[in-house]
Amino acid sequence: MSMCEEKLISPLALRFSQEHIRKTFRDGRSVDDSLWLVKVSPGSDMYDVILETPFPPIEIVRWQPGKRDDSAQQESESYGHWFTVDNRRLYVLQRAAAALWPKKVGVAVEVLHSDLGEMRKKYDSSTEGRMVSIGSSSHCSDATIWNWWSAVSPTSGHLNIQEEHSAMSLVADQDAVQTVPSLPNAPLASTGYLGLLDGLPPGLTVGLLTGVDSQPSGKRPAKCNNNGRKLKFLGQGFKE
Repeated sequence: MSMCEEKLISPLALRFSQEHIRKTFRDGRSVDDSLWLVKVSPGSDMYDVILETPFPPIEIVRWQPGKRDDSAQQESESYGHWFTVDNRRLYVLQRAAAALWPKKVGVAVEVLHSDLGEMRKKYDSSTEGRMVSIGSSSHCSDATIWNWWSAVSPTSGHLNIQEEHSAMSLVADQDAVQTVPSLPNAPLASTGYLGLLDGLPPGLTVGLLTGVDSQPSGKRPAKCNNNGRKLKFLGQGFKE
């Protein structure tokens, strides 16, 4: 059996394994600026939108914090959650999904059949992965807290209460999925970056669609041209 399978899941149904993430990827690229490189394509079945990312799919595993051995891990899968060690990439995906709320958003992931000990080694979340701090370091004053639930919670009334209920139900259902085969399969190949709605130009990014501002200055990162198109595949640079 393969060690992993490519599936679709809502980024909001995934959890962080670490308490804190840095503001840059290992090669120096800004985590927040990477939101401008995430593109949207039309969804199918249960999803309104599928995210197309400039980095490789994140790896996830069904896991229950506190379980230290393989036998306990197998028992815990019935009440665990979907976790990843690719925390910075998950942050980007959750910001994209929150910016598109209440659209039901999916993304391709690699689902591992075993965490191979890496999850147990890296896990230090005090919130069971529900939120994460982001900053230069966990002790710096510039650290902020990301919690997708707060990001989509209405401050002046619901956007569309029926759509929001449907989107929240999808997240809850996929958080509760206990087996890999129960998740929908990812497409075999991308059909290209398409607009979310009829009449929108190809290569549409989440930032251009929603107007979300990933930088205090409001300027676009140098990685994008005026149309927000991805200039080149940057997958090898986005390392945790």
